[in-house]
Amino acid sequence: MVRIARAKPKAKAAARYSPYALLSFALVAQACFMLAVHSGAPAKLDLLRTGIAGFGAGHLAATSAGDGGQLRGARYRTRNLQEAAAEKEVAPVQQPPPEEKEELSTPETKAVEEEAASEQQQQPPPPPEEAKELVPEGWGGAANEVWPKPKGWEGYSFYRIRKHFKCKAYANDHTKPLPTDEDWAVFKKTYQEVVEPNETFDDPVPGSLGYTFGEGGPPPFYARHGERGRGLFASRDIKKGELIHDGTHSEIIFPSGMSWRKYIFALPRNKACDMIDWTWTQEHESDGKIHILTAMNIEVLWNGGNKQTMNTSPESDHSMKEYALRDIAKGEELLTDYQAVVTDWEPVGLY
Repeated sequence: MVRIARAKPKAKAAARYSPYALLSFALVAQACFMLAVHSGAPAKLDLLRTGIAGFGAGHLAATSAGDGGQLRGARYRTRNLQEAAAEKEVAPVQQPPPEEKEELSTPETKAVEEEAASEQQQQPPPPPEEAKELVPEGWGGAANEVWPKPKGWEGYSFYRIRKHFKCKAYANDHTKPLPTDEDWAVFKKTYQEVVEPNETFDDPVPGSLGYTFGEGGPPPFYARHGERGRGLFASRDIKKGELIHDGTHSEIIFPSGMSWRKYIFALPRNKACDMIDWTWTQEHESDGKIHILTAMNIEVLWNGGNKQTMNTSPESDHSMKEYALRDIAKGEELLTDYQAVVTDWEPVGLY
């Protein structure tokens, strides 16, 4: 006989809430309450009531429909909470920036860093601005304008004035043009305006040809470009020992170093550089004192030579006359002895 076991009758569902249900109810109520308080809107309190009612409905559905009912109740609660959150615009939480990872130093990377630092230290510093040479394009623009006087120019030495006008590149340019009669006129007019108003420049021979020499004509030389740039060349054959230049008829004396400074700073830049290189000091025959000398004609283009090439020289270190050291052929460049007269800027206040 087969015994058939009877199924036990199912227990009647309890009509009370379980502890888990009470906990869920409390959490939902707290969330809705906090949402209403932070929003500050009275309308949000309705959401609290709606959420609580929804929880009750969901719980009731769960107690009558088993697991499916519990799932439906959970979805209902979630939907109410989502709607409540949608009505409140909550600013997104800013995430902290990611922490930078510290790179581990290896012997290879350390060696590369030390080598780069060593190369940077070995590089020479850039030259100061005042040491840079200004080369105006085509020698135009500011090169043909009077530059403003720098602060303290009254105490500038000869070499500082030359550096101020940045004359090095200009002096080394062998292609710069020969001075014209208009250029010589500017030199003379500026001298009259700044240094000596009573100075007369009434020589009938224009500066581009020299000055009155001998029987009324120009000296036996002319100016043109050669291997050394601008220079003087014999206009005829010259005999050894012949007088070919007499500075007592052409050279200009500056009364003081300050008068020379004023004159240079009153000239356009290129002309200032020219006159700086055309100026020297010499003991004058008239009074035996050292003076600042220059000339305002082509004689200042006389280039210097060495013992093998020079063919002219002054009679003495205080003489203003030039003589031929040997026979000089027509067209040959005249080269003097620059060491015969030593220029000293200290006695004239330009050192």
